[in-house]
Amino acid sequence: MLHVHIGLGKLGLGCVVPVFGSDLLATIPTGGATEQHARVLGERGRYLIEYSDGTTGHVAAPRLAYFDRTAEAFLACLNAPPSLVSCSVGPKHLPTVYEYLDRLVAANRAHYRAAPLIFLPMENDRHAGRSALEHLRRGDSDAHHRIVPLSVLVDRICPRIRIVDGECVVTAEKYMEVRLTPVLPEHLPVLMGARVLPESTTVLDSSTFEYHVKRKYWCLNGMHYVLALAAVKAHLSPRTTVGQLLGAVDRPRLARILTEITLATYDESRKVGRPYEEAESYAQRCFERIQEQGGDTVERLITPLVDLMEEGIRREFGVFFDKWERRILEPTDVLLRIHQGITWPLALPTVNFDLLRVLGEVLATGLETPAA
Repeated sequence: MLHVHIGLGKLGLGCVVPVFGSDLLATIPTGGATEQHARVLGERGRYLIEYSDGTTGHVAAPRLAYFDRTAEAFLACLNAPPSLVSCSVGPKHLPTVYEYLDRLVAANRAHYRAAPLIFLPMENDRHAGRSALEHLRRGDSDAHHRIVPLSVLVDRICPRIRIVDGECVVTAEKYMEVRLTPVLPEHLPVLMGARVLPESTTVLDSSTFEYHVKRKYWCLNGMHYVLALAAVKAHLSPRTTVGQLLGAVDRPRLARILTEITLATYDESRKVGRPYEEAESYAQRCFERIQEQGGDTVERLITPLVDLMEEGIRREFGVFFDKWERRILEPTDVLLRIHQGITWPLALPTVNFDLLRVLGEVLATGLETPAA
């Protein structure tokens, strides 16, 4: 079984390689910092993970292949049709990956007619699998009939990657869970029969998967976003740490609120037995995970929040923000304004903290965003 992974940044090295190990062929588009990291990996044959609990461990580097970003070059670096393609490239580059999939299936029709290609987007976007399917359906080929796209929930914080003394070093928490479900429920038997996923991944039905997604987004991601927005509102330095932010809030109150929000994700089937104790345990684990990342910075936290500032995701997160804005930090109108009176997406091609300070004022006052 050949597994090909596209991209190799923080999430790739912090989560994908530890899960899939030596069976992985990582394909690296040339250019940028990722290529530099990959070349160091190739020279050393391994890299170091620094865990948030203070421990460290070396991980064997995957096999590497370089290409020049075109679909033709991607296909040329493969010796055989892969059974599984995964990616961790970020939202801007996902459409390019979808084009690779289309060309890959078109070039190997007979192979994928017998056994469809499994697509595993290891992204901070659980909709990436569905987006791939929609992209392929719009094309001229029948590739969408030969691919089993998955919705994936990757739960591991991997804040940094850097080169230290000629070695690639990734910072990650010890905790890790990878949950997934087929985009199309009828693909579940195909996925289970393919036997291409490691035991450390958990395959769920769609309703159970959505519950885990909602719980993580509302609690773990939610607390990150609230802390980041509070820092922007207070005009704090981008280098302000999570530890400093947590030092400014009422921790027992925050823990109770996390429990309340966890309970709000439960449907009636989960409100049996001891739901409060279960919610309290999950909320406490989220709080401890964020505390472990005390050196994480506002700059790192705000980047995915900027990526989320799009109309569709804003609608999805509307209830989420309603729950947080009334409970956490003063002034409460900071979070209320994130989904009122602002035109999305904001034009933020890079993380510009002067613009983010303006955004903080907009969130607090309800004024229209001034022209950049």
